[in-house]
Amino acid sequence: MDTFVRFMEEKFVPVASKIGAQRHLVAIRDAFMVTMPLLILGGLATMINNLPIPGFQELMNSIFANESWKGVGDSVWGGTFAVLSVMIAYLVASNLAKDYGKDPVSTGIVSLASFFTVGGATGMDTTGLFVAIIVAILSTEVFVRLIGNDKLVTKT
Repeated sequence: MDTFVRFMEEKFVPVASKIGAQRHLVAIRDAFMVTMPLLILGGLATMINNLPIPGFQELMNSIFANESWKGVGDSVWGGTFAVLSVMIAYLVASNLAKDYGKDPVSTGIVSLASFFTVGGATGMDTTGLFVAIIVAILSTEVFVRLIGNDKLVTKT
């Protein structure tokens, strides 16, 4: 057991800490941390709409007209999961810009515009998360390089 612990401390922990401190992964982690309360709320609304307790659906349908009570849960889902990739596209870029010492709002707006340019509007829900993360990282890297150029270019 001591050899395993020693191996973990000597070999695994230094590599894991380097990976965990990588700026792009930290930006993604922090973006999801900000959206976590919304994800929990959306998950609860979805759970209530689809609660697998026998008789619950019939009870709710008898109290409210047919399935009209599900509209509240659907609205909560629409405000959380349905726009998750838009929030992630902004937040990842914003967090990454903070790490570079650049303006996070401008970078987030550029990332959102880039996300919609590549067709992100078709995958605004959880299906577009991968696209949102990639677009946020790429657009931030390009924007940071462009805004970091402080030299004035003049035509001769």
